[in-house]
Amino acid sequence: MELERVKGNTWVLKSWELIPLYQVDDTRCILLDTGTVDQRAELEAALDQAGLTPVAILGSHAHIDHMGSYGYFQKTRGPSWL
Repeated sequence: MELERVKGNTWVLKSWELIPLYQVDDTRCILLDTGTVDQRAELEAALDQAGLTPVAILGSHAHIDHMGSYGYFQKTRGPSWL
């Protein structure tokens, strides 16, 4: 995934679909959706490479291509993800 600035603190991770995020500060971000389960490793690698830790997820809607890793992030990042 390639991280590309949209405007200001708004970025998008580009893959076969786009995963938007808002950069809170130098190290933290808020994801808008998480893509599919198949994109999870690529998403985490892109975030790690950018030095960003997601602190929240905003869900746009409940389709699997938007929320495939919500449960994973809740389990690995703690209960504040809900």
